[in-house]
Amino acid sequence: MHYSPLLKAAMASLFFLVITFYLIAYLINVVFSQSFTNETEMAQFFGILTTINSVVGLLLQVLLTNRLLQWFGVKNVNLIFPVTSFASLLALFFSFSLPAAVMGSFNRDALMNAFRDPVWEIMLKVLPASAQGRIRAMILAVVIPLALLVSGLGLWLLQSWFDTTTMVWVGMATALVYGYCNWRMNIAYLDEIITYLKRKLSFKTNRDFLSEKPDSKLLQTLRDGVYQEDPQVALAFANTLVQAFPEQAVTVVMGRLKMTADITFYDELLCVLTPLGRDYLEKPLLNLLPSAAPSHAAAILWVLFHVRSPAIAALPSMLLLSSCPRTQASGVYGAYVNGFQTTLWQSASEVWNELLQAQEVSSNLLGLRLLRSINHQQGNSVDNENPVMPPDFPASVLHLWLGGDGVLQQAILKTLRLLPTAQFAPLLPVLGKALQQDDPALRLACVAVCGGEGHASGYRLLHTALDDPHPDVRKLAVNQIQQQVGNQGLKPLLQRGTPRMQSAVVWQLLKDEAEQSYLQDVATCKAVQAQQFAMVWMLLKQMQTPDDAQKLLLIVVKERVNAVLQIALQALQTSRNADAIKVIRAGLETGDRCLQGSAREALLYLPHRGVQKTLCGVLEQEVQVDRQQFPDVLAAVRWCSGQPDPWLQGCAQYVLMRQT
Repeated sequence: MHYSPLLKAAMASLFFLVITFYLIAYLINVVFSQSFTNETEMAQFFGILTTINSVVGLLLQVLLTNRLLQWFGVKNVNLIFPVTSFASLLALFFSFSLPAAVMGSFNRDALMNAFRDPVWEIMLKVLPASAQGRIRAMILAVVIPLALLVSGLGLWLLQSWFDTTTMVWVGMATALVYGYCNWRMNIAYLDEIITYLKRKLSFKTNRDFLSEKPDSKLLQTLRDGVYQEDPQVALAFANTLVQAFPEQAVTVVMGRLKMTADITFYDELLCVLTPLGRDYLEKPLLNLLPSAAPSHAAAILWVLFHVRSPAIAALPSMLLLSSCPRTQASGVYGAYVNGFQTTLWQSASEVWNELLQAQEVSSNLLGLRLLRSINHQQGNSVDNENPVMPPDFPASVLHLWLGGDGVLQQAILKTLRLLPTAQFAPLLPVLGKALQQDDPALRLACVAVCGGEGHASGYRLLHTALDDPHPDVRKLAVNQIQQQVGNQGLKPLLQRGTPRMQSAVVWQLLKDEAEQSYLQDVATCKAVQAQQFAMVWMLLKQMQTPDDAQKLLLIVVKERVNAVLQIALQALQTSRNADAIKVIRAGLETGDRCLQGSAREALLYLPHRGVQKTLCGVLEQEVQVDRQQFPDVLAAVRWCSGQPDPWLQGCAQYVLMRQT
């Protein structure tokens, strides 16, 4: 109970509810006993009153409660019964008579069942399912008996020492405390909804694995993971192991290297170890070197050169004479590490150029890897505007691009990202064709390359990528544009293009911590736009016999309603409710009606009243169509055809063309 503010408030609310309930029951029974002269009249009256209260309570629960929950939310309906209870006691205070007693009876028997009980169940349902049994046991075994004990003792003392007026005063006091507890429940309910949605949507919390001891179960799990057959799984475990337990990671990964024949996987495992540095790696790698195959030995030498091991400082000249491309590449890298302005480096540059111009793709990939590694080498003193490159590099790249496959093109793009745009600006029109490829990784690399400042062709390619199907490509394109034009240059993009492009723009503005007032204006604007799309959708839905074009437009408009609504919520994520809004968005995107209902309920708690009210109306499909803006279906379709959304615009224009 100590860990849940909602549960604490709920238990306190139930305790004071029981006391208030029995005080009201006692007072109205006193009135009834004073108002009737014999038992027969009282029994007849009780029968009629009970029947009426039961019927009215049932009708309220069936016809009104659900609507009130939709209109006002759980938090407001939760306050109805405390208010009516206080009003009943206030009526008894001013007029201790039969009408006031009937009002109290109606409150106790009808309103409690209609409003309080459903809300209680809804609120407690967001608590963990594993705790539901313990909660109900606590209610039945502790809270209710304790409240009944206090109620009984209190009534006995009050009727013995005080008059009914004093009892009414006590009842109003307990009703106020009961209302305060319900108000505290409302405050705690939002946090519980967010926790509930996180639990259902599998939002994981960060865990500090680094505090574990080396002999812990975690270390054994990571060790077993490194030996998984799937290379990607093994690499993920190896990376985590290196970060958490670097000393143990060297031994474990070295053991896996001895079992690895695939040279690509071998290279990747060594790359995972490389950040550990010479102190960790030099001795184990030198011990592994004599027994390694030639290609594996070349990979080991590359890492030893990278960590600047003095034991192999004299090897580059010999490695450059090898007939194995991988060994030659290690020699080039070693020559650079030892001093790239020496005579040896001139020989290494010639070998490097041969690798780039070779017929074998594997040699080309090694040449590109050399450029990435050399220009990313720790302690590199070369100025960024003058990167280390082999002779005729642009011509070699163009030749490789035109004749290479997707793997080679992706490697070229990854390499060009490290170079100033001036070095390859003439290649941008050719490289831009990568944006038409199916592989999102290739498109992502192309966008990263095209972000050079001052090059019109690259800037046009970035604008083309703004509406890419893959979210990472869109985000990177927006980021590259933002670096050139700033946040002010991004703002016009929110008035055109598809919702997914606008969402990427809002993401960049949030990332750069744009002014909160502007983002709230964006949220308000998008909420109104979502409302307009909802109006259009409601009009299109009324078509009696829609054709295929109209059905397609109906689907597209419905998608736009949800997408624009998500942008409105996304723009609010700078507020103090940012985490809650993020979870609400995730809940609304699920197909689970229960989770969507919880997300809508959490939306009612947002402090942004204008946006909240508009979006809730859209979600509940309770939008009134503006007949001045949309007098008929044709006007709605024309409105869609004028939107700066190419896909929506095309669908609407096709519908208009079919109708004419």
